[in-house]
Amino acid sequence: MNQIRREGERKILFCMPQIIMGGVEKVLLTYMGQLQASGRYDCGVVCLTPVTDSFFLDFFIKHHFPLHIVRTSSIRKERKGFWARRMQEYRNFSLWYSARRVMTVLAAQYDIIIDFHNLSFGAYLHYFSQSQKKIGFYHGSICNFASGLKKKQKYLQSYDRIVCLSQAFELGFRKLHPTWADKICCIYNPIEAGEIQRLSTGDYPSYLKPYFVAVQRLDAREKDVPTVIRGFRLFHKLHTEYKLVIVGDGPYRRELEESAAPEIAEGNIIFTGQLNNPYPVIRQAEALILSSTKLHGEGLGQVLVEAQALNVPAVSSDVPSGPAEVLMDGEAGYLFEPENPEALAQTLEQLVNAPDERAEKVRRASEGLKRFDPKECVNRFIDLIN
Repeated sequence: MNQIRREGERKILFCMPQIIMGGVEKVLLTYMGQLQASGRYDCGVVCLTPVTDSFFLDFFIKHHFPLHIVRTSSIRKERKGFWARRMQEYRNFSLWYSARRVMTVLAAQYDIIIDFHNLSFGAYLHYFSQSQKKIGFYHGSICNFASGLKKKQKYLQSYDRIVCLSQAFELGFRKLHPTWADKICCIYNPIEAGEIQRLSTGDYPSYLKPYFVAVQRLDAREKDVPTVIRGFRLFHKLHTEYKLVIVGDGPYRRELEESAAPEIAEGNIIFTGQLNNPYPVIRQAEALILSSTKLHGEGLGQVLVEAQALNVPAVSSDVPSGPAEVLMDGEAGYLFEPENPEALAQTLEQLVNAPDERAEKVRRASEGLKRFDPKECVNRFIDLIN
C-alpha cells in the first residue's frame, strides 16, 4: 500500500468476506471509483478469501487499489475422541487469533473502516482503535436482519453508524433497536445509469424474442427462482411465443435445470450461467422478473433499478424491504404476491395485455432514477464518514 499521504487525504478500508460477481460487489466498485475521483480519499480492500475473478482483479490493478487477503478458513472438526477434538478446537482458535492480529495491524493503516457486507466483520471491530470510524453496511432485508438478531446485537455497539438500503429497513430497525436508533441511516445503492446504458448496446440473439429475463443468484435459500419457472410455465400455456432467460449461477442451478427440463429441451427456458455483462440481455427483454422468498426478502433489489435504467418493465415479488420502495408501490413497476406462481402469471398477463399501463410505469420508473444517482448517494456517504 502506498504510505505517502496527500494533504487532507483520508484512508478508507472496505472489508468483504468474499468478492464474486454480484450486486454488492458492483456497488463496492462504484463507491471506490467515486471516492478516488474526488481526490480526497485513498481506498483499499481486505477480503477473507482469495479473489479469482479477473473482472475485479483488473479493476483493482487499473485504479491502484490495494487488495489484502486475510485467510480465516477454519479446520474441519472430526470426532476422534476428546483430546483430538480439543486439539482441533485449539488450532481453530489459534487460526482465528492469528487472523485477528493481521486484521488489527492492517486496519491501523486506515482512518475509516467500512464493513461493507452485512456486518460480517463485527467480531474484529472490537479490537480496532477507538479513534477509527467504523461503519457497517447491511444489504439484506429487515426480515433477514431480524433472523440473526441475537448475534448481530452483540456487535452493534462496535459500529459508529449502520447503513441500510431502504427507508423500510430503517423504520424496521428503529422498532427492533430503539436503543441504537441513532446509529441507522438509509443510503440507496448508487446506480450508474449512463454506464449501464453504454454496456447494454451489445446484441443478444434476436431469434429468442420475445422473452422475459431473470437475473439473480441461483440460491434456493434466498432467491425464489422456482416461482419464476412455475409462473412462466402457467403464462406460457396461453402465450407460447414467449421464452424465459435465466441469467446467473449458484448451488441450486442443476436442480433448477432439472425442474425445467421439458422447457429447456423445447427452447422455451434458457439458462445462460453467470454473465459479466447481462445488460444487453436485460435491454431487449419484455420485462425483468425478480423473485425472492418471504423469509429472506430483498435489501433493495438492485437489478430492478438496472432494468429501470434501460426502460425495461420491472416485475418483483412484494417482499421486505426494498422492491416496493424501488417500484413506488407498483406505480413504477409490477408487484406480485411472493411464492405464488399464479400471481406471477397473472402479472405477466397484465403486462403484455395493457401496453399503455406498461408505458406509464416505465415513465414513472425513469423519473424515479434520480434517487439512485451516484453523485447524490456518494455525497451522502461522504457526509456520513466526515
